[in-house]
Amino acid sequence: MKRLRGKLTYANVMVTILAFVVLCGGAAVAAGQLGKNTVGTKQLKKNAVTGAKVKDRSLSSKDFKGFAGPPIGIGIAGPAGPPGPPGTSNGYQASGSAGPLSSSLFGTQVVNLAVPPGPYFAIATVEANTSDGNNGGVNCRLINAGIGASFGTIRFQSIRYPDAENMTLTAGLNVAAGQTIGLQCNREGPSAAVNVVQANVVAVEVSEISGFAG
Repeated sequence: MKRLRGKLTYANVMVTILAFVVLCGGAAVAAGQLGKNTVGTKQLKKNAVTGAKVKDRSLSSKDFKGFAGPPIGIGIAGPAGPPGPPGTSNGYQASGSAGPLSSSLFGTQVVNLAVPPGPYFAIATVEANTSDGNNGGVNCRLINAGIGASFGTIRFQSIRYPDAENMTLTAGLNVAAGQTIGLQCNREGPSAAVNVVQANVVAVEVSEISGFAG
């Protein structure tokens, strides 16, 4: 007992007491006594805060400001949906005949088809002959007739008596208010009696005209 007391010093006693406090939960007591806002980012070890330690729905969008997540890939395209109902279009038709045709530049109005203003795809069929025993020819124009008219399509067809000849014209026409779709024909060649036996014009309203005059 005398030997033990002789070796005890203040330092030995304090070390022994501190060791006892630590082993008996002194660290837990010290942690529980930390003041508010005394632990910051410097005290946290790297990766100390994980997703499992974050309370659900406790973070808002501002907490992720500046965070660039992994790129989102493009998913596989889903199956095509059912086809939609067919669109509607308006069609118009008119027929006519004329003869003998005029030899003037604009000739004779053979067909005049009235349609509402808008873009149209038009088709005209013409059957022509001569009735004076001579060969001849016919020029026909499919146009948007009226004020500001412009040539849509023009075509020439030679006629050998006594045969009748046929030709077809197509045109994309932007018909303005006050205009119609017209078929005009004039005669050429030695025959003075060139006739359009039968002509027919069909026009279908479209959404847009591209690549056609008129």
